[in-house]
Amino acid sequence: MEQFEGTNFTIIDADGRKTMAFAVNKSEEEAYSLQKLDCSVEHVNGKVRKTFFYNEPLAAGDSKDLVILAIDNGRATLNWGLLKDNQFSISEQDTSVDYKMLYSEKATEYTDVKYTPNFKRPISIIDPEIGDEVKPVLYYDDEANMVKAKIKMMPNKPYIALEVRD
Repeated sequence: MEQFEGTNFTIIDADGRKTMAFAVNKSEEEAYSLQKLDCSVEHVNGKVRKTFFYNEPLAAGDSKDLVILAIDNGRATLNWGLLKDNQFSISEQDTSVDYKMLYSEKATEYTDVKYTPNFKRPISIIDPEIGDEVKPVLYYDDEANMVKAKIKMMPNKPYIALEVRD
């Protein structure tokens, strides 16, 4: 069976747009997690060329679902993408999503982030100003007997919470 040792794809951003890509992983327990894809950035004629890397091998005929999040001038756009047979395709229309706003008048810690047994998390908290994930701090919750994470959020600032569900 033929295998592709890594797949990359490129997205061109207009100046000021920040695009992120996430692989959607499904565990044996039917739980979803998001894996932010690394990318290289190249500035060309006032635009930003981002090449995203999915480094897991895909067997011929297998596919990987992707979530593409673009933030531009206070607006977020969400699309689905697909990697299959060393090709990248993206949905024609933006996806309708349910969302929950994470916002507070004072500095706070968001602590309701649970991890799957392989330390992949089902939710990603995005800072729209920098167009990147807020890095969580892991801790062990003795009462729940599990690893969780804390994410520190600044006051008077909105965040985007991405979560994949059935």
